[in-house]
Amino acid sequence: MTDEPEFKIVTSYTLPIYPCGVHAGDQVKLKHDLPVRDPDGNVVATYPTGEIWQVLHGTVDEPEIIWLIKPNGQRHTWDDADFLDSFEVLRNDRN
Repeated sequence: MTDEPEFKIVTSYTLPIYPCGVHAGDQVKLKHDLPVRDPDGNVVATYPTGEIWQVLHGTVDEPEIIWLIKPNGQRHTWDDADFLDSFEVLRNDRN
């Protein structure tokens, strides 16, 4: 048994609504600065308060993992359990 994280290949992103209620297409804004750390714990960058990201479709196998994309095209994931503590939903593209 190892302590290595388990990785799963995801090929289908069909989940339109996450358990916390955000929808694919929603724009969300960071509520506070988000430091990015290297493996040693050193802050190497900071995503600033107010930065706007977009929610992407997720995977039905892991609905608790929210997929996001920044304006520069970088994709990120976030845990559904604390998503609304860190992001404010601004608007969505739903009718």
